[in-house]
This record gives sequence, C-alpha cells and structure tokens, in this order.
Amino acid sequence: ISGAVPELALPGLPPLSAGAALALAAVVASIAYATSPAATIAVIKEVDASGPMTRTVLSSVVLKDVVVVLLYSIASALAADALGLSGAGDSLGTTLLVGVGGSVVVGAALGAGVAAYVRWVGREVLLFLVAIIYSATLLARALELAPVLMFISTGLAAASLTRQTDLLLDHI
Repeated sequence: ISGAVPELALPGLPPLSAGAALALAAVVASIAYATSPAATIAVIKEVDASGPMTRTVLSSVVLKDVVVVLLYSIASALAADALGLSGAGDSLGTTLLVGVGGSVVVGAALGAGVAAYVRWVGREVLLFLVAIIYSATLLARALELAPVLMFISTGLAAASLTRQTDLLLDHI
C-alpha cells in the first residue's frame, strides 16, 4: 500500500503482499465508484423534472449502484481470501451466491410485500416503510446479506408490482 515511500504505510497493518494490496485497492476503488440515488431524487424533485430523460438518469444511477455492490462483493471476497480471512470452505462462488443471490431474493420478496401493502392497505405508508427498513436491515445483518442490493431489489420489485409508485415516492 505504501508504494515507493514506506513511511506512508497504514498504521497497524502489517506489510502486505502485492496480491493483498491489489485486492484492498479494488475494495477501496469499488467504494469510491458509488453515487447516491437519494441526491439524484432530490434534484429531480427540486426542479420538478419528468419525462424520458429523467427516468433514464434515475435508472442509470440505480443500475450503477447494482454494479457497485457486485464489484464490492467480488473485491471484498478476493481481499478476504488474499488476507487469509475467509473461512476454510468458503469459495468465491459460494460467497457471491449467498451474499448477492440471497440479497436479490430477499429484496424481491420484501418488494412484493411493499407492493401488496400499498395496494390493499395504502395507509400510514411512511410508518410501514420505516418498519420495513429497520426490520430488513436487521434481517440482512443476521443473514450476512448485502443491504444495499437488497433494498435496490426491494425498490425494483415494488415499482414493478404496483401502479402506485407516486404514493411511495411521495413518502421517501
């Protein structure tokens, strides 16, 4: 990590092999690539934008976050393996299948639940969303899933399964 100047090494981190340093650099790079969909939504609401260009921009920001989560999952699994922190039987494929695949499946199920709530109940939506967010975050931590990917899947599933997306966006 310190490169040509050894004095710039991170404190508390032992000297790393080239592979471990590259794996950690990939983790940092994947984090640096992330953007905030919330900021994009705020700008869209502020200027009251609508139309195909707005939908394209918002879709590309969300899609970029999916790519970031996938890159981070791969990079962190490689870094854990390079640093000797992965479990004995954990392979990259297993880690990605459980972490990424599980996040998508749980997120889609939550999205179906949100869509059903909005369709058949439709009251106290903000309270329901806060309860879902806290409960799902607790579930993601317990199952060692990727919360960001889980919530992106939740939003995609809820938007696809209900026609009342304006009601959801008004409460966000």
